[in-house]
Amino acid sequence: MLDLELIFAPDKAAPPLGDSPTNDLAPSPSVDDLASEPCADVNEADAETREERIAIAQEGGDCDPVLAFDSSDAGAVWQAALDHLDGDPRFPPDLMDSLRTADARWADVPEGDDWGELIEVIDPPDPCPNCGTLERWQSLAGNWRCMRCDPPAVALRLRERAEVIRRQIKP
Repeated sequence: MLDLELIFAPDKAAPPLGDSPTNDLAPSPSVDDLASEPCADVNEADAETREERIAIAQEGGDCDPVLAFDSSDAGAVWQAALDHLDGDPRFPPDLMDSLRTADARWADVPEGDDWGELIEVIDPPDPCPNCGTLERWQSLAGNWRCMRCDPPAVALRLRERAEVIRRQIKP
């Protein structure tokens, strides 16, 4: 599975898709552009899927323009997705401008079994012995308490008081 990693750099605007040195695709490809576009590293199954998409577009069907791009180029996929969202009232122009400045690239995923070390596994606490609920909270000491039988009101007051004392001690 590939993860998309976005890096926002306010001083560096992302080039328009058509001007990208790594991609000669137009922002909104036509059916003819899709049919003539060369694909790098495409296996036979991808070619068949691509032909199906072109056929759907030629028949007047709804073809997602994001799917027409080479998925190995994260920048092209990101720009195509933004082009697809352009004009949507849920995405105001200032948000779209800031999203276009992002440097999109596929995140590096560790090889082998090393990725499991990045995930912290937390075993859920046992149910409350009094009421049987799984709604638990963890005290400052690390003990699991029941939200119903022993709500965290005292712990919250204690934490707030500790923060007040810390602020008073710091210069």
